[in-house]
Amino acid sequence: MFYAVAINDPFLIGQGFSTEFVQRFHIPDFRHCTHLLDCLYVWVLRKQATNRFRFDRVSDISWTEQAADKREEEAQKITISRDRLRTASQLSKAGIRFRAIEGSISVMHYDKRRLWFDLPRLVVYNKTEDVLRNLLAYEQTSKDGGEFTKYVVIMDSLIDTPEDVAILTKAEVIENHLGSDEKLLKLWNDMCFTVSDRRCDHWDRMIHEILHHYHTRWRTYYVELREKYFSRPWPTISLLSAFLLLLFTSVQTGYTVAGYYKPDI
Repeated sequence: MFYAVAINDPFLIGQGFSTEFVQRFHIPDFRHCTHLLDCLYVWVLRKQATNRFRFDRVSDISWTEQAADKREEEAQKITISRDRLRTASQLSKAGIRFRAIEGSISVMHYDKRRLWFDLPRLVVYNKTEDVLRNLLAYEQTSKDGGEFTKYVVIMDSLIDTPEDVAILTKAEVIENHLGSDEKLLKLWNDMCFTVSDRRCDHWDRMIHEILHHYHTRWRTYYVELREKYFSRPWPTISLLSAFLLLLFTSVQTGYTVAGYYKPDI
């Protein structure tokens, strides 16, 4: 059963089925699943057994009951917003970097200190769209949760232009085997028609944190300035030369003015 489910998991294809890989995850109990799609849905939502990709501070791990209550109150205030997540290119300009993580959708995570946005690596073949749509429709019609729907909505929000596809492909978040970026772009742009977004506290809070960073405009201006003037050597040299020229001119002007107004002895 595990093999039959795993070979249809677009997040697992190409990673192999070694014992070491399987031990990194909690293998779900399929005994209560009613059919193969139900088994695949449960498998795609599996949790990692050990988290070896990120290390939280001790203060984040051992927070008090008061801090826990505060986080719970903050989570309750975050509601599903029509203001969706920005595209990959827009978030990149705000300094957020994307990173592919092996595993299921449970590895999705935003590190607001390092500005890393972790996403599961998705391998896209011709049948991948059918798998994603079946999982999405199954959750929308037969499940109370919204984890998979939220993942699809996030990916649909990130991908809107060929530039977005290029960014996520370069970060290895998506491995495209459709033959062209246009086909991948069409797949995601058509994915969320008639999809009803659902509340998912953990990832709603993540989206809230990303948007909070994005709307801090000075960060965006800083990244744009860095990319425009400091990403390549010649613009950097030109900018420094102009700055030094302005500095020397100001110093020369200052000495000239000081000499002109110097009192005669």
